Amino acid sequence: QLADMYNTGDGVEESPAEEAGLMAGDIITHVDDTEITGSAELVEFIGNCEIGQELTLTVYRKGNTQELKLTVGEQTKKALEQQ
Repeated sequence: QLADMYNTGDGVEESPAEEAGLMAGDIITHVDDTEITGSAELVEFIGNCEIGQELTLTVYRKGNTQELKLTVGEQTKKALEQQ
């Protein structure tokens, strides 16, 4: 869960996850047309993207599925320390 990894909603302001609208507890099921089956796969997928690249995340939240747009940003030192 990207939101949990980057503590979205828990004080990491202006992160790409927060700007995309991700919330703690969201489950990312797809990035663009690629199915995501775990957090390691998600981190690897996003890690292979270019900074500034726009991705469409399919997110399961509280019984509903929705699409969010995420612009890939540089991973901050703070986010790295929290992994």
